Amino acid sequence: MGACLFLSPGYPTEMPFFVRGLAEQGVRVAGIGDQPVGALPPMASHALAHYLQVGNLWDEAATVFGRLEPVGAAVRFGAGQALETVTHRVTIRRRDGISSGMRLRKGARRFAVVSVHDPDESGRYLVLRTREEGA
Repeated sequence: MGACLFLSPGYPTEMPFFVRGLAEQGVRVAGIGDQPVGALPPMASHALAHYLQVGNLWDEAATVFGRLEPVGAAVRFGAGQALETVTHRVTIRRRDGISSGMRLRKGARRFAVVSVHDPDESGRYLVLRTREEGA
C-alpha cells in the first residue's frame, strides 16, 4: 500500500492502536519518538517497520523576540461548519534559516509562517505573515 512516518507511536496510550491499524491495512509504518525502543508498547513495536529514537521530540529550534500584530480575521461557512482564519504580522530581527512553512509559538498559541520578507531590504528585520493555528 504505502508508507507512513508516525510521531510518538507509543504515547499517548491510544497511539499503538493507530499504528497497528495502519500496519494491518498494509501500510509500512516507521516511527520516531523519544522513548527507547524497549519501552514502546508491544502492540506498537510489533507493527512498526522501523523506529528511530531521538533525544527530545519537542525541542525548540530557536528563541526569537518579535512584535506580534493582528492583521485580520475571517470566518467562512460551509458544509455545516465555520472555518475561522486569524492572520498576524510578526516582525523579528533578521536571522538566517527562517522560511515559509515553519511554525512559531507564543505560549500555547501556534502560528504557521505563510511568507517572509525584508521590508526595507536593509538586512536588519524580517516581516513574517502568519496564520494562527487552532484559532
